[in-house]
Amino acid sequence: MPATADDVAPNEWECKVFIAVADHGSYLAAAEHLSRQIGRSYTRRAVNQVIKKIEAWLKTPPFEGTHSQKKLTPAARSSARPR
Repeated sequence: MPATADDVAPNEWECKVFIAVADHGSYLAAAEHLSRQIGRSYTRRAVNQVIKKIEAWLKTPPFEGTHSQKKLTPAARSSARPR
């Protein structure tokens, strides 16, 4: 059976986006941080799209909270731990 998009692990950039949201606590703050890091505009919407892809891959939401205050869910926290 061929792999679907949901089966493909996040790439390096997507992992950086995930970490930025975890570190900065919101999609907007993560987008602003990433924009400074890459030297061009990166939007909250782009962050949201990456997080949706990661959610499909994890098969569970990686963050909980309001749009302005995100924190890792227990499932995402355990998935993020080194093995």
